[in-house]
Amino acid sequence: MKKNINDMDAVEKFQALGKGFEDMMRNGCSCKIKIMKPVGYLRHEPTDTSITVYKPISRFKALMLRWCFGLKYEKL
Repeated sequence: MKKNINDMDAVEKFQALGKGFEDMMRNGCSCKIKIMKPVGYLRHEPTDTSITVYKPISRFKALMLRWCFGLKYEKL
């Protein structure tokens, strides 16, 4: 009898995921991972830290990030 995903605990969920992945690899299916290119960076100048950004940020969000957290948005 197959269990509902909501009734499973964490260990059972990981086991089910592993079985599905093993079946997929055994049948010759392949997984394609799409690698996204960064569109910009958020820089914190006092600590010289940068965070990569993968989706464009609006001007308002960039302004609020700068004002609230001191993170400057730099486009590539």
